[in-house]
Amino acid sequence: TVYYALTTETVTPLLDAANRHGIKAFVYPTMPFSLRKGTETTESITQDIQAKMNHPALLGWYLVDEPEGIGKADTQKTYELYRLVKKLDPKHPCSLVIMSAKAAGDFKDCADVIWTDPYPIPSGPVTVVADQTSACAKAIEGKPLWVVPQAFDWSVWHTGKVNQVHRPTPEEERCMTYLALVHGAKGIIYWAHTGSRYYIHDYPEHWAAVKKIAGELSYLSPILLTPDSKRKVTIEGGSIDWMVKKLGGSTYVFAVNRETKDCHVTIALPGIGGSKAEALFEGRSISMDRESWTDDFKPLEVHVYKLNAL
Repeated sequence: TVYYALTTETVTPLLDAANRHGIKAFVYPTMPFSLRKGTETTESITQDIQAKMNHPALLGWYLVDEPEGIGKADTQKTYELYRLVKKLDPKHPCSLVIMSAKAAGDFKDCADVIWTDPYPIPSGPVTVVADQTSACAKAIEGKPLWVVPQAFDWSVWHTGKVNQVHRPTPEEERCMTYLALVHGAKGIIYWAHTGSRYYIHDYPEHWAAVKKIAGELSYLSPILLTPDSKRKVTIEGGSIDWMVKKLGGSTYVFAVNRETKDCHVTIALPGIGGSKAEALFEGRSISMDRESWTDDFKPLEVHVYKLNAL
């Protein structure tokens, strides 16, 4: 999780509560650039970092939020803070979130992990997540990329109330999450901060959807953390984004329908030699015809297949 509390006094009780519940958190090392008064010194910033760096609930440092926008920090200032934090505390990773591939390239040397936060719903398609993830991953040249999927409602942000149906829908939420993973994300951290005026607990369907996806990602974590397989699939019959992973004796195919329409597809994985494809989280298996199988996708639907070679 991420705590946006600004001072040691306000964030420490949150870290204490996180520790009691077995949760780890990213926090600001010191007062954010956008709120500084100009009186900060290296000594005062050092004191802020040292006061939090040994807390058992600390997962990492959140250096700046959208530096090219609301964060109001240039690359030099951010890099100087990054170097100071790493000097004082080399054990914890430093992160920052950016809004574009250009900013990812500009700030890639200012943190250990780069985050990006595409929030397209409802004005844009879910494919914005795929495009932005791919572009940012390319821009940071192999450095870890985390994606921050949209878990709030823009209409609540702007007006304080839901406009018709609150968004994202469960299907959009899951699709955006898996598109991020397929296109290079190594971590997922949802944003439904109270600063957006959107209290996700007030929307049980949305909260249930996010929890369900989190359960899937927890199960898939050992698989997701492996390098991409060199195996290549071919898919006919739809606009499917895909990724192949291998762990132990099993191969996993992640397939995401990026379109808002149904499709019936044939998926082929040369050399797999299996007899069936198990659709994880769905309680079903699909018979394979040698090295291929067919399946249906609803709009924005995701299937994760597990295949065991003979």
